[in-house]
Amino acid sequence: MVDEFFLKSLIQITHGKIRLIDKERDIRRIGQTKEEEDPFFTDEISFNDVLERRPEASIDIFWEDDVYYARVRRKGIQGWILAGPVQTVVGAAPALKIAQKHKIQAASYRLPYCELKTFLEAMKLLLYEETSEKVCLSELYTKQQPEPEQQKFFEKKRWMEKGGHLHNPYQHEQKKLGSIRAGNLKLLEECQNEVWPGEIGQLADNPLRQEKNLSIVVISIACRAAIDGGVAPQKAFSMSDVFISNIERMTQVLPIQAAVVEYEREFARAVEQVKHDSEHNRYVERAKEYVAEHIDESIRVVQIGEALGINENYLTGLFHKYEGITLQHYIRKEKVRQAKELLLYSSYSCSEIAALLCFSTQSHFSSAFKREVGMTPAKYRESKIQRG
Repeated sequence: MVDEFFLKSLIQITHGKIRLIDKERDIRRIGQTKEEEDPFFTDEISFNDVLERRPEASIDIFWEDDVYYARVRRKGIQGWILAGPVQTVVGAAPALKIAQKHKIQAASYRLPYCELKTFLEAMKLLLYEETSEKVCLSELYTKQQPEPEQQKFFEKKRWMEKGGHLHNPYQHEQKKLGSIRAGNLKLLEECQNEVWPGEIGQLADNPLRQEKNLSIVVISIACRAAIDGGVAPQKAFSMSDVFISNIERMTQVLPIQAAVVEYEREFARAVEQVKHDSEHNRYVERAKEYVAEHIDESIRVVQIGEALGINENYLTGLFHKYEGITLQHYIRKEKVRQAKELLLYSSYSCSEIAALLCFSTQSHFSSAFKREVGMTPAKYRESKIQRG
């Protein structure tokens, strides 16, 4: 059976209230909580409704808007552990609504915030500690779906399986994704203009929400296709984040549809660029990695070429073409960037920093630094200290 120390630790994690309910429906509150700010004290009808909820599963998650509660069966006695309420969305302001609904009079009533996944994981631990019963999140989600909603889901599922809803061909989707993976903009545009039988799946009842949900699906799978085509995951995911955020801000269906068409093309263009530059950029990126790994050494371009297995002059030309500066200039900029960090966050003298970064002399260091920053290392340090 769970002890009070464990319950207090859960309060620290979830920030919400925890109560022990016995078979007589008496409440014992854990930690320092006020009765007048507890919806299970101020609203007796709601409290009784919660204790009589069906089904009587070992763990029961329920909610009001973005405010969550949990009910966990106690071991060995007829009773429950009640947790919550906690607010699961940052920036939402449901406290007043909850206070009015449950007759809470406190003018300063606030709801604690807890990320939903953290709250659910904490309740899983509570159940395990109390009953030794293990439950995974997927089972937990399934158990929480109200029976009428489950019935609607299965009825719709059976209708679809019997051919009640004809979707657009899977081959069409694969052809479109293949064009993105290949960076083939022309083929993608042909796919976007094709006419096919069937309908897009229904993802929401509201037309605007339907279009936004559909757009998020399209952007997400196009993002994965771009990664398969060679786009760096970080870049592809960043593009996806920006595109989806833009979609969420839109308020009309037609602009959303137009935007998604362009976003698919942006992913294809990104793949096309990668494929065009892959051979050359590979050497440029490896040259940058070499500089980063040997920043405290005397670096010569000929050494980098030998390490990469290509001609020094060829590497120099590639670097200038794709970066807009010479490789030697890049080495100097990186050394100066490192020097700025040391000047700001270390107690090394200018002569010591020059030696650490393998400048031939302190004078050489000072000259290179001034060329990049516009002032000497000593002046740079002094100016930053004065600013604060």
